[in-house]
Amino acid sequence: MEFLDASLLELITETSTNLPPDVRAAHLAARVDEDIRSHRAAYRSIEADRVEVAGLPAYRRLYTYQERNNAEIRNEVLQIVLVSGERAYIIVLETAEGARAGFWDDFQKMMRGFVPRSADQPVPTTAPRRKIRSGELVNPDAIKY
Repeated sequence: MEFLDASLLELITETSTNLPPDVRAAHLAARVDEDIRSHRAAYRSIEADRVEVAGLPAYRRLYTYQERNNAEIRNEVLQIVLVSGERAYIIVLETAEGARAGFWDDFQKMMRGFVPRSADQPVPTTAPRRKIRSGELVNPDAIKY
């Protein structure tokens, strides 16, 4: 899931991946933080704590970094790492520094509705659409194709 609104400078991403058995959220959060520290210019951790998301333990980190090594452009990132079964989730809210408050209510609403799936649960997909034949005129508002 990704939502980008260039006029408001907000990016929300959710990444999930399968994990080997017995990986703990604390260990994964530490590894993700190490990786971010090595790839972000002027990384500065502001706050880190343990929270609960959808009834599961999660780790939240707030940090800033320089965008494209430009000292005048700093981004603020709120990152949440959690594990459900053998599936890891990393949820990120990234805004220009100081703009997070403008998106906080929407982000909280999204987090309250977040439902993680374990690795053995299929990810829901939409029903396949029928193929459109060459030259066929279709009004997407009138019929489902």
